Amino acid sequence: MNRSLRRDYVWNTIGTSLNSFVSLILMVIVTRVNGIYDSGIFTFAFSLSMVFFMIALFGGRTYQVSDMKREFSSREYIFLKFITSVIALVAAIIMIVANDYDFFKAGLILSLVVFKIIEAIADPLYGIMQSHKELYKVGISMTLKMITGTVLFTIINLATKNILLASLSFLLVNILFVLVFDIPIVRKLEKIKMRFESLKEYLRGNKKIFKRSLYVFLFTFSGTLIVNIPRYFMDLYHESLQGYYGIIVMPATLIAIFVTFVMQPKIVDLAKKHNDRLYKEFNKIAVILILFSLAFGTIATIATYWIGADILSVVYGVDLKEYRMALTLIVLSGTITAIPTILANILTVMRKLKIQLILYLVSVALSVVLAMVLIGRYDINGGVWFFVAMAAFQTIAFAIVYAVILKRSMYEKTEV
Repeated sequence: MNRSLRRDYVWNTIGTSLNSFVSLILMVIVTRVNGIYDSGIFTFAFSLSMVFFMIALFGGRTYQVSDMKREFSSREYIFLKFITSVIALVAAIIMIVANDYDFFKAGLILSLVVFKIIEAIADPLYGIMQSHKELYKVGISMTLKMITGTVLFTIINLATKNILLASLSFLLVNILFVLVFDIPIVRKLEKIKMRFESLKEYLRGNKKIFKRSLYVFLFTFSGTLIVNIPRYFMDLYHESLQGYYGIIVMPATLIAIFVTFVMQPKIVDLAKKHNDRLYKEFNKIAVILILFSLAFGTIATIATYWIGADILSVVYGVDLKEYRMALTLIVLSGTITAIPTILANILTVMRKLKIQLILYLVSVALSVVLAMVLIGRYDINGGVWFFVAMAAFQTIAFAIVYAVILKRSMYEKTEV
């Protein structure tokens, strides 16, 4: 690996990891400083912000950085994020008003939503940096934002015991870094003029960019929605338990991040095998990825049963020993969910998008019903069984679809 690639890899890994774990870090800080009740409110607000972030992000920069033919200009990618960010902000305000949240909760949700929206607006700027082979600057930007924001959040929260003020400080840090770090770098790489007249022209004429990003958006949005639906019903039915629930379900997120790190390096290899119609080798990679993730998850599940509750009790300063089995089941469900997560990526490589969308939409509908019934009746335990049930359903559904599509592809190859 040459120096430039190594620099890109190291900084991007650091920045992406910090960005992925920031909610966990802030949750620990809030729980220890403000107590379990405020932690529950903060966890719920942050989880909601992630749902609206997915709307604002609208598929991310994957299509942008792979747009080698320059089908769309950098300005059009930036305009796209402005439009989707406005949609996300309006949707968040409507939800806040519809649920009649008090000033504190509404302010906290809104501040975190705007914080994530600023991240979404920065995403096409990161895409420009990456397209110009300066991915390391993306990693540096994300690292500086997360470290500075977390430090300032901690200082203000310690001084005021007010998570709303602390969250506003994080928001201001994000805005500041976009203005003084991201935009100046992009201006050196490309001359982009953002005019209101151009925005009006874009809205009238260019719909292709929306269509290109639509499937990726629907997948990521549905996945985020499924994970966060139980938090909504926990807040609705058992608000006082939200803090405990947030801590208990956190390990499932860590396993999902692990699976992403395992999966991404193999995407190109999978695409090549599929393009060359080497389906046995293609399936072999899929099986290895699944077995590796299951092995990791099995070890994590066993470790969670023996020491998970004790470690988290020390980290958060809250007694979680009575939730030992709940934590174990969450890690087990996260392990099982690795299978549909990997298969979803593989089906994307195979360009089987419509069937995936159907599976995700069915999963969203089922998750609403399950969360409403299970959490309404059994509070935290219901939330845990929700994850187990959804993991089982998605694993069976995605496995059947993948097996059928793979068998059909191999049959078509032999016919040729």
